[in-house]
Amino acid sequence: MVDRVLGSLYRTLGDFDQSAAHFEDAINTCQDAEDRIEYSWTCYEYAQTLLQRRASGNREKAQSLLQEGQAVATESGSP
Repeated sequence: MVDRVLGSLYRTLGDFDQSAAHFEDAINTCQDAEDRIEYSWTCYEYAQTLLQRRASGNREKAQSLLQEGQAVATESGSP
């Protein structure tokens, strides 16, 4: 959860590369811990960062993250 919060903070500060690095760490941590709800939120917030960063391939990766996060949330019974 710390990396997700740091990712959000760096996104707010406009440092999208550092934000993305923290979200990558958060995704790995969530997968290792099998924390599905945190994983879903991380996918959503990471996608926001990628869309703001606007680098090559980010739009496609953001779309994939949003789909994955939605699927996990649905499986977990979250709206």
